[in-house]
Amino acid sequence: MTMNLLFMPVPEYERFPGTIQGRSLARVAMERYNQWAHWNNIVERKTSYNEYIGLMPEHDQYEYFVEKRPWMDHHALFIDVDGERVYTQQPYVPAKYRDHPAEDYCDAVGVEEWARTRGMKVTASKAESWHYPGGTVLLEFRVDDHRVFAAFVQAHIRTADDGTKIFVDRLEARR
Repeated sequence: MTMNLLFMPVPEYERFPGTIQGRSLARVAMERYNQWAHWNNIVERKTSYNEYIGLMPEHDQYEYFVEKRPWMDHHALFIDVDGERVYTQQPYVPAKYRDHPAEDYCDAVGVEEWARTRGMKVTASKAESWHYPGGTVLLEFRVDDHRVFAAFVQAHIRTADDGTKIFVDRLEARR
């Protein structure tokens, strides 16, 4: 049984107030969001903590700092009826990839490798993306290997001067 999640308006639609294009985009976006939530048995959207380390509930206690990758945009963390968590990103797809499968974009920006090294699996779909239909790709991340995921998180925990535990995931080139 899924909970009826309220669709949150997307700022891009406000550029077209009262126009057919704006209403059409909003309708498609709401349909996609509701359909995705239904298919995945989503019962909650985490609004106070929505970074990928929240895929495991025991990590909710950490503050976090994640340096943005080119494909990181419009992220959210969801919980399904069984308590499993799904982390999503919905980046804008560059024009040169608009007519290509979502996987081509993912390969070009290294999403799968990034996820694999953190113990996650990723699926990509342009058809299911609700943020800006036709212009974004939905990336869904789930923990695939709990040991690898937990080890990655633990290896990147830092302690601030005040004792706060902070998860830090910087771009590889800056380490």
